[in-house]
Amino acid sequence: MSSANLTVMKSDVSISSILEKFLFMGSSLLEVNRWVVVVLFSLSFIYLLKKRGQNNYPIGPRTLPFVGSIDYFRTKSHLRLTNLKDRYGDIYSIKAGNYNTIVVCSLQGILDGLSADQVYFSGRPDFKSNDLLYLGNRQRGIATADLGSKTQVKRHFVEESLDSYCSAEVNCVEQKITDEIMSLICYFLQQSDEIKAFDPAESFKFAHLHIMLQLVFDEPYSPDDDSVDELFDCLERRFSTKKRKLSDYFPILGTFSGDDFKEMGEKSRILLKHIRRYLNKHKDTYHPSIMRDMVDQLLLFLENNEDNGQIETDDIDYLLLTLMGSGFGAVPALLTWLLGYMVAFPEIQLKVQKELDEVVGRKRFPNLSDQPYLPYTSAVIMEVQRIVTLYPFLLPHRSMDNCIFQGYDVPADTLILFNIWSVHHDKRYWRNPMRFDPKRFLDDNGALTIPDFYLPYGTGERRCPGESLVDVEAFLFFTHLLHQLIFTPGPQIPNLEGEYNYIISPKPFKVTIRARD
Repeated sequence: MSSANLTVMKSDVSISSILEKFLFMGSSLLEVNRWVVVVLFSLSFIYLLKKRGQNNYPIGPRTLPFVGSIDYFRTKSHLRLTNLKDRYGDIYSIKAGNYNTIVVCSLQGILDGLSADQVYFSGRPDFKSNDLLYLGNRQRGIATADLGSKTQVKRHFVEESLDSYCSAEVNCVEQKITDEIMSLICYFLQQSDEIKAFDPAESFKFAHLHIMLQLVFDEPYSPDDDSVDELFDCLERRFSTKKRKLSDYFPILGTFSGDDFKEMGEKSRILLKHIRRYLNKHKDTYHPSIMRDMVDQLLLFLENNEDNGQIETDDIDYLLLTLMGSGFGAVPALLTWLLGYMVAFPEIQLKVQKELDEVVGRKRFPNLSDQPYLPYTSAVIMEVQRIVTLYPFLLPHRSMDNCIFQGYDVPADTLILFNIWSVHHDKRYWRNPMRFDPKRFLDDNGALTIPDFYLPYGTGERRCPGESLVDVEAFLFFTHLLHQLIFTPGPQIPNLEGEYNYIISPKPFKVTIRARD
């Protein structure tokens, strides 16, 4: 939630926060007076009569008019919504503010709903926060836009360029990431010498930003460049806008968030200003035979008319904005989770280091070509992604038309939440799913095996287009850090419960480190 507040009578309490608390009062609201009870009862009766007409609509918990089932979104939504399947089945309905919502918890339902030929669920909700990210028009993005022809062209460019950019044969991306990792290792050692225990989370955010500036714009980081701090501040604000906001489900609350909207607009304009500056520098030095970064790849993509004339001038700005900010919150969170689990499970950290020493040795650093020979290390990364499930519901989908799904009638403009958390913690697929056990990704011969029910990036047409880059960053950071350093707890062992708000982030913790011999 934004920190900007609208004051009333010189009070520090915002109208938005008052309304939010009011909405969560539930049954206590019925005690205000008997007239409110009468009104709510009447509205509930009308609502239930309307629901009876939807014979094939999934059942779900009882809801109040207007408020609906919003309480399930208040805290620990991934746990609350997963627990409901025990009562209502793998596919059930809830009411989230103004939105009818269907939650899909079964593996087959998720695979069917996200399949390549499933066009009915290719839309995104008209959340105000999605519009805010792109100066009033969510269709300018990729993840926030409905899956039309222009969005598909943008996705095609991102997937193709990243896949080729992140391949082991083309090591320019590996070198850029590795250079940043070595700088981070030096910084970690300095921090450990000065203050002993420290929180690594923000360092990962800066490191990821430096990498994206190099990959997208070929802009090396300079400690004297104040623009990086400005970009960091804007991207932090941008990431906070993605987090759950009641105004998305209750548009009336947006009336009291004018300052939030204005601030986000200003931050987006600052980001676009930097992007246009970088882009203009490239246009002066661009040559189709030399690919320095993703801007060059985009210019070549357009020059060859691979976009079929779909991408316009404004689209270029917003596409680069999406690329620069991609993974800003999720990748650092994953890296922080990896360290947290190594600190909490030192015996697993030792096994990873042993495998690194056997395969890589102590005379050189790990590289991408080592990955096939490091099955246990790869299994640890996957197990952290499974047990954490950064995106427990992926991003909300919206039905584009009336359709039948898994035997149920789904009206147009219904929100669809694909509950990946449920699948990743389902006893039908995983033995002891709440237990951290990397061996579940290894076969009897110790070879890496990836089951079909492991879906950290989703699947189908709306699968995360940056998957290849996330995998490369996670592998290189994890292997280099554990190859060079030993991580131990700070004042206390990290709390691995996590907090959900858009993604599942680790609670702050501190680590101590020392260099390995």
